[in-house]
Amino acid sequence: YPLRRQRQMCIRDRVSTQSTGSIVIVETTNLDMILAFKCSLFFFLLFTLVSSLTEMEMQAHFSLKDTVGIYQFPHSFRAPFAFVRGVRIPNWEFGGSTVVFDDYVRLTPSLPSRRGWLWNTRKVDFSHWIATLEIKIGSHNRLGADGMAIWYSETPKTDGPIYGSMDYWRGLGIFFDTFDNDNSYDNPLIVAVLNDGSKKYDHESDGKSQAIGSCQVSFRNTEEKFTVKIVYQNSVLQLWYSIAPNVWQNCFIVQSIDLPHGYYYGLTAATGGLFDTHDVFSFVVQSYLPLTPDQREPRTLSSETRPIETNWRQRRFPQSNFNQQNVATQNTNQERSSTENNDPQKTEQQIQNTYSQNTEQQAQNACSQNTEQQ
Repeated sequence: YPLRRQRQMCIRDRVSTQSTGSIVIVETTNLDMILAFKCSLFFFLLFTLVSSLTEMEMQAHFSLKDTVGIYQFPHSFRAPFAFVRGVRIPNWEFGGSTVVFDDYVRLTPSLPSRRGWLWNTRKVDFSHWIATLEIKIGSHNRLGADGMAIWYSETPKTDGPIYGSMDYWRGLGIFFDTFDNDNSYDNPLIVAVLNDGSKKYDHESDGKSQAIGSCQVSFRNTEEKFTVKIVYQNSVLQLWYSIAPNVWQNCFIVQSIDLPHGYYYGLTAATGGLFDTHDVFSFVVQSYLPLTPDQREPRTLSSETRPIETNWRQRRFPQSNFNQQNVATQNTNQERSSTENNDPQKTEQQIQNTYSQNTEQQAQNACSQNTEQQ
């Protein structure tokens, strides 16, 4: 309405009228063309901005195809846990209300005022990594609290008020907040906070005043497992999530993030007056390095690169005997070729006799060597 009113006033100032009986002729300026040009330019710039952001996110995601992943067993675990020694997960320690079942780890039960934690006992000694987490958070209550946290922290196994861990931590904390402390009606919420050990976590704003990245996701009471993928590469931190299988959505991409070596992975959860169960099904860590241009190109078989052939002869005889057999066969072929070229009158029977003598000698050598080894 204000733009339309301004347009009418401009036209009123810039028109000249001529009255001819009951007909009024109005001569307007090119104001309509200017407004149309401005609108077109605005929508073009908006479309360009959205397209560039989407392309940047997709390039950041699909750049993972140009990597070589190495599964890090000392920093990972996954169900089932039935064959683990007792109830202990290798390289992980747990406490508080945490219980290890056959198919999952329950950090907190659906009871009020509980805290549970699960910390890795090995320091991270690689620069680029992907951490994939499968969880389920929820209960029969309409509202839940307080939430769950993924830690990349300098100090492990510390109990405290921040989703079951200590405040003033040094490192990265990614929080799955289920209670709306600031009454903004934006929970459940995923918030990432980077702390150097001097900041007190802001509970009143659910950490949003200190967040380096956040997004609102309905991860409570999902039918399928809620999957989270955290990617750290070249000082860029990404978080992707999947509610439906194999359907990934981006939560945030943050640049200029410094996560040093020697920190620990951890999982904690806490409940308050309201409560949820916090179950973890797997936590898988991969370290990776970017591929070189030669590794990105598809390899083809050539005379220099041939597939390894394994037959019953290689499994039956030792490698030395197999090499001797190849040498003898080459000698026989050379004798055959020289005979055919130099002495055409020599019959095929003589060639077969020579070949059979070499074959018998090879078999005797192989049997004698096998007998000596036995």
